[in-house]
Amino acid sequence: MKRASPYSQRGVTAVETALIMPVILIGLMMFFELARIALVVIIGNLALDSALGGLRREKIDLMATEQLQPLITERILLASYGYLKANEIQVDATSYSALQVMGGDDANADESATELPDGSQPVIVVKVALQQAYITALPKLLALPDRFTYEYRQVLGNLYNTALIGNEQ
Repeated sequence: MKRASPYSQRGVTAVETALIMPVILIGLMMFFELARIALVVIIGNLALDSALGGLRREKIDLMATEQLQPLITERILLASYGYLKANEIQVDATSYSALQVMGGDDANADESATELPDGSQPVIVVKVALQQAYITALPKLLALPDRFTYEYRQVLGNLYNTALIGNEQ
C-alpha cells in the first residue's frame, strides 16, 4: 500500500477559497444594495415629511395642485441634501375639497360637494414615485431591471377636525 505523503494536499485551500469567493462577493453585493435601498427610502421619506411639514405651516392654496407639485418637488430635493435628483422623483398631488369628497365615488362627487359642512378643510393626497439605479452589477447578473422603484403616499390635511365637523350633522 502506498502511503499518502504530507505534501499531497497542497493547494486544496487555494481551490476552496477560489470556489467560495464568488459566493462571498455576491453576498456582499446583496448586502450593500439592500443597505443603499433602505437608505434611499429613509431619505426620501424624511424629505417628503419635511416638504409637507412646510406646506402645513404656510398659508398656501391647497386646492391648486398645479402649483403644489413643483413646490413639493423642489422642497423634497432641498430636504434630501442632494441625494435625490429631479429626474428620479415624480410628484402627483390630488386635491379634495373635504374628507367626505375624498372617500366618495365619482358619481356622488358633485352631490357631496354641495352638501359639505361649514368649516370643512381641503385634503390633499400626495404620491411620490422614486426610481433610482442600482449601484452594483448584481441586478444585471440576476436579470432584474436596472432601477428600483418605491412609492410614498401621504394625506395632507386636518383629518381629525374634518371628521368631527362631518359627524356633527
